[in-house]
Amino acid sequence: MIEITHSTLSSKLDGYAVTAEDSFVDALTTLKGSVIGNPEYGTILPKLKHKPFNNSWIIDFKRCLKDACKHDPRLEFKSAVVDDSNVAEGSISFIVSFGYYTLEGVVNV
Repeated sequence: MIEITHSTLSSKLDGYAVTAEDSFVDALTTLKGSVIGNPEYGTILPKLKHKPFNNSWIIDFKRCLKDACKHDPRLEFKSAVVDDSNVAEGSISFIVSFGYYTLEGVVNV
């Protein structure tokens, strides 16, 4: 569902069990409310695959990108750009900026 195509995030663990990139992908793909003891962890991205693609979908997806950064202090969200020009082929690309770092990826819709 999510493929990271390019990342300038550090691959160092910096005292964490996972890299910042892996932390972002895990939070993005975990359904919000599904983690016992931490109901705010995750996003609604798994539910978006059942919704029609429109402007509301893009807004919800951008919110998911921002919410995926909330749970890791290494990921200070700055902005997100979504390119829906390939939606007819079933994919949307995105770029998330974290200060001086960026993460680019593709999500299948």
